[in-house]
Amino acid sequence: MLLVVKIILTIIILNIVVYLYFKHSHPFWSRSPVMHYYTFQLNEGNLFKQRDPYNEEVTKLLPNEKWVDIDTNNSTDLLKFSHLLDKSYMYDDEFKYKYNIEFIKWALNSPYKHFTSLKDIDKKLWSSLLERDNKIIASITSRPLLLNINNQQCNTFYVDYLCISKENRGQYLAPKMILKVEPAVWAENQDCRQKTHGEHYFGEFNMYIFKIEGRQLPFRYMCRYSYYYTNIEKLNTQLNSKPRYSDSRQLELIKLTSGNLDLAYKYFSKKVEIYKVYHKCNLSEFRYIFLNDIVHCYLLMRGEVIVGFTSFYNCQFVSITNEDKCCDLFYIFGDDIVELFELTIGKIVENDYKYVFNTNLLDNKQILEVYEFEWLSYCYYHLYNYYAYPVSPEECALLMP
Repeated sequence: MLLVVKIILTIIILNIVVYLYFKHSHPFWSRSPVMHYYTFQLNEGNLFKQRDPYNEEVTKLLPNEKWVDIDTNNSTDLLKFSHLLDKSYMYDDEFKYKYNIEFIKWALNSPYKHFTSLKDIDKKLWSSLLERDNKIIASITSRPLLLNINNQQCNTFYVDYLCISKENRGQYLAPKMILKVEPAVWAENQDCRQKTHGEHYFGEFNMYIFKIEGRQLPFRYMCRYSYYYTNIEKLNTQLNSKPRYSDSRQLELIKLTSGNLDLAYKYFSKKVEIYKVYHKCNLSEFRYIFLNDIVHCYLLMRGEVIVGFTSFYNCQFVSITNEDKCCDLFYIFGDDIVELFELTIGKIVENDYKYVFNTNLLDNKQILEVYEFEWLSYCYYHLYNYYAYPVSPEECALLMP
């Protein structure tokens, strides 16, 4: 009995120590609606229903600052945005970002009018640039999507492009940017005609999901996965040393078109639904994501039947030495995923990519076990104002360009 009491007291003391440490070391996150290491919750779901009043003070502007809406129809604004990302958004010493404004425009213009509570909302609410002394020094964007998390349907915003210029870091600007777009999960993006819900109508959209590369945020993550890369020359060397598949397999890799879009959508939807975390997109979203000039998407056919789905896109990386083009392996499903990847290599070569980036999400571990990729970094999915049980990379089918 005495031993049990000692164990309980030790746990309590350790929890208090962790609590005090995070309160002192991370004052912003300790006041935010996230799942801390010193808090406990058995059930998955939302954490809070109103904003922290103290945090509201963080978004106040200095006299020489102003907020700038991101207008995706304004090339000048997009160029300013891309220059900020190019100069400040990469920590690696082998690759750098070189953003194309068409890619940014595509990433930020995903369909959202099918969400009832967003149909009359201007998407500029969800993304902002911070200008100081006539210079853009920070950015943040967000996009609405329907997520399935452990069998729960969650209307959420995916937060992206949180970037602070190198010379302005250490000035508490990241919290300022996060809180600038935070109203998107509280009141302003909701149908506020429903007055019965109080000052901050909680509504359908009430959480964020962040992807953080390199180092996790100081609270619990939903999923930690790894990011890898290799060059095409190495892939081709390994591919050429392997025996070829027989032509009698009667397989054909064809490009995704409007003619086979419905069939591809049904195949894709069935595949992602076996995972614990995935983007539940409708047909218009699927069309927007995969049928365009940004993403290369192909179907592996055996006669009239789809037996594989593969995709990749220009990830806006280039090598620092020669500015060689790099692509991210995107969604890839198939009866034989290694064989499908080998067929995909040919399409990657055709499109003049020199490096391929990959993750261990989905079933991609099978590819990593056969082909040599170099580990680059960890990546983390964090949830804001929501708690979910953690999932392994093999249980996660969420990939965001």
